[in-house]
Amino acid sequence: MPLIRSIVFVLLVSVHFVFAQKHIRIENPVQEMLSKNPHPRLTPAGVILSKDFDLSESFILDNLTDDEVWVQLKVSSADEKVVISIIENGVERREEIFSNKIESLGPFYKGIIEIPAIRAAHITSVWHIEKRTADFGTAGSCNVNVRCPEGNNYQLQRRSVVRMNVPIGGFIYYCTGALVNNTAQDRKPYLLSAEHCVLDDNDVIIDSVALASIVFRFNWEAPTCTNPPNSSGIPNQIITGGRLRARSNDGGGATGSDMLLLELAIQPPNSYNVFYAGWNRNNIPAIGGAGIHHPNGDIKKISTYTATLQSGTFQQAQGAFWLVNWVATQSGHGVTEGGSSGSPLFNSAGEIIGTLTGGSASCSFRTGTDFYGKFWYHWDKNGTANNRQLRPWLDPLNTGQTSLGGLYVNQQEFEQTVHSWRLYPNPSADGRFTLSYSGTHPTREAEITLTDMTGRVLHRLLLTDISEGMNQHFQLNRAGVYILHIESENKTWHEKVVVAQ
Repeated sequence: MPLIRSIVFVLLVSVHFVFAQKHIRIENPVQEMLSKNPHPRLTPAGVILSKDFDLSESFILDNLTDDEVWVQLKVSSADEKVVISIIENGVERREEIFSNKIESLGPFYKGIIEIPAIRAAHITSVWHIEKRTADFGTAGSCNVNVRCPEGNNYQLQRRSVVRMNVPIGGFIYYCTGALVNNTAQDRKPYLLSAEHCVLDDNDVIIDSVALASIVFRFNWEAPTCTNPPNSSGIPNQIITGGRLRARSNDGGGATGSDMLLLELAIQPPNSYNVFYAGWNRNNIPAIGGAGIHHPNGDIKKISTYTATLQSGTFQQAQGAFWLVNWVATQSGHGVTEGGSSGSPLFNSAGEIIGTLTGGSASCSFRTGTDFYGKFWYHWDKNGTANNRQLRPWLDPLNTGQTSLGGLYVNQQEFEQTVHSWRLYPNPSADGRFTLSYSGTHPTREAEITLTDMTGRVLHRLLLTDISEGMNQHFQLNRAGVYILHIESENKTWHEKVVVAQ
């Protein structure tokens, strides 16, 4: 029966591939299908080729295109994690996945992939995602990479922002979300986005299986201000699956603030170096700030506003939205596009104050206005039940706080390599520090960044021709806790810096 259902689905969407027993052959680029996208509010990323068949026999995928293919897999097991085998173009590798959760395997590119038979396992779906190449082929050219100078004051906040691939019907859509902190500061992986990101074209929310299949991609960004020629070297850091905690239930902003709160299926690994963004629920217009997002699913971008925000109405909810107009900056003119939906709006202190619903800004209309559902309205004004508010989830201690700072994932367990870098004295009584390189091998360059706990950049320096014994001195004039961030040779170190009272 699952086989019959799959064949019927294929006939309906007219995808040109051959489906035999546990065998999918993909011949035509997915772009031909995306032109038939039925959802007017979201940007399509790909199509679902097949759904729900078991792995009692091996599964073979023959991809003849340059597009990406993802396999959504669930293995039922009493063990916490299960090691599975994947054969890609004749080379076998093993991958550890969480049991009893839907996991995303991929991306797979041109070639033949085989997943051997696995007892008590089934493939929930196979996704065909468009592979973009030229500037990743997505965002308008006016947009600004998040590692450009415009992002200097938001280098922790950028780590909270993720790209979302959401399955709705037979298609996959792009959206953006952000990890948010809560007053317990317990790293519970809450992710804030927009409700319309999980609604079909009849405004019906996707089911729990589809929510559990959402792919959240972390750190999908250029390593510098310049667009890289391709995605090689950008981490493939993903988590699959979210559980619904709260939504505005307003048709995606028709009668409310278009709020969505998910809890990720697992806590992001420490290696992802994520940041749980802080927030501000006051209904006070910010004077300047930024939006960080994935326009058209592209690498992470930043848009800047400098004028005082205006309060307004998107459809019916009076005063539920911030109206934003972006400005030109030294690296371009950030705007928003499809795929930016759900992305966070930050004030100048790096606190989330809203999430994107829509608007008219684009590279061809840079003065257009965008509408962000207010965090203030999200908090408790979409309804009285817990599943209509942020309040019970983000203030579990019932503190009544109107704002909360962010939490860096390595704030308590900083990654340090004592053989390469040493910071002393730490803590410092007078704010003076020395950073010393003690590696035995010279290194070409290292970027040194010092931020406060809101992510505001205090010092940034590029060191070159680094050899053993090289020292760099700096001073902090105020007591407090700071973060030292070092990037060198594709490695990253973080250390907590303390200036004693």
